Amino acid sequence: MNDLNSKVSRIVGKYINTSKVSQDALSKKIGVSQSSLSRSLAGKKLWLVRDLEALAAIGVDFGHLFDNEEV
Repeated sequence: MNDLNSKVSRIVGKYINTSKVSQDALSKKIGVSQSSLSRSLAGKKLWLVRDLEALAAIGVDFGHLFDNEEV
């Protein structure tokens, strides 16, 4: 998995943990299947821009995505 995709997965994973939302609930909020979300989080599927837009719209903060620091 490329570095940017890995960062997105870590950011989304952190959001899931801190907001205590299930993958199933999150997948419904952003309009993807739970299996698709799970594959993206596991690095088996690249994140799509439309998914990132939907995640940002519900409050996932991608502000540090392009920083060189570890997320």
